[in-house]
Amino acid sequence: LVRHQYRSTGVYTVTLRVEDSRNNSAEKRVVIKVKDRSAFVGGDLADAVLGKLEISEFIPDPAGSDEAEFVELFNPTEEEIDLSGFKLDDEDGGSRAYTIPAGVRLGPGEYLVLGKAKTKIVLNNTADTVRLLYPSGEVIQEVAYEDVPEGASYVRDEEGKWIWTATVTPGEANIIQNIRNTRPTSPASELAGGR
Repeated sequence: LVRHQYRSTGVYTVTLRVEDSRNNSAEKRVVIKVKDRSAFVGGDLADAVLGKLEISEFIPDPAGSDEAEFVELFNPTEEEIDLSGFKLDDEDGGSRAYTIPAGVRLGPGEYLVLGKAKTKIVLNNTADTVRLLYPSGEVIQEVAYEDVPEGASYVRDEEGKWIWTATVTPGEANIIQNIRNTRPTSPASELAGGR
């Protein structure tokens, strides 16, 4: 067992050479990518199209019934993504993870709305985490939240910061509206739990 700790990020070629007492030898070369752990989520697939899939909006405490809870996924790439086997979950140890069924695809620039009626995921009204996982269970993205305003959805702004907004937009581009001066609103269409 050989261990080595790299002091800086980069791409390294590692050569392992083994010899026995009769001068027989074998050699193996591998390329290793060393990334900054604090900025790395999603494992080896993070640079692939699959790793670019993102959580774009969710509502943990809708006005009225909690059955209107949903999580929205977004494909920001220029390629279609096959979501078969991907998982949606709340914090580790919370609700049972929902597995997206085979054949579900998300086109470039498209949204997928997954309602509570379909996923059975219960988001806490006080604080929780929403997680998107590869079929293997490895985390692609996780978003923690707290101090939930009733009827507001949690979205990411243009600077990448997660904020609460009064305008709930399932299946559409996010609209950021101050929640202090305005009552949360939502489109008239009902959430069917699909796209």
